[in-house]
Amino acid sequence: MRQIRVTNVSGEVVVRGGRTFPPYQSVTTMISKSGMREVTACIHLRAEEVLEQTGVVPKVAFVLEPEPEPQAVEVDPLACPHCDYVGKSERGLKAHIRQMHPEE
Repeated sequence: MRQIRVTNVSGEVVVRGGRTFPPYQSVTTMISKSGMREVTACIHLRAEEVLEQTGVVPKVAFVLEPEPEPQAVEVDPLACPHCDYVGKSERGLKAHIRQMHPEE
């Protein structure tokens, strides 16, 4: 849980992460990691972390960026397991393996 100050820069009420943010106002709240993702994904909300002991926004407040999603390494189902060849079809891949890698 983090304590953040969220500013709604739009003219409408925004509801994100289980919280309501009135138009053109700042709200200080405790928010979970998943709620933080919802808040930072909204273009109408600006989030700044609040120092926990003093409750004061730092002089150089930073905008929390959403955490980048981990890039999953995708394995092409038509890629040859023995070399760099990538087939256009399953039949083409089988023919390649049979002709180019007969010992394997």
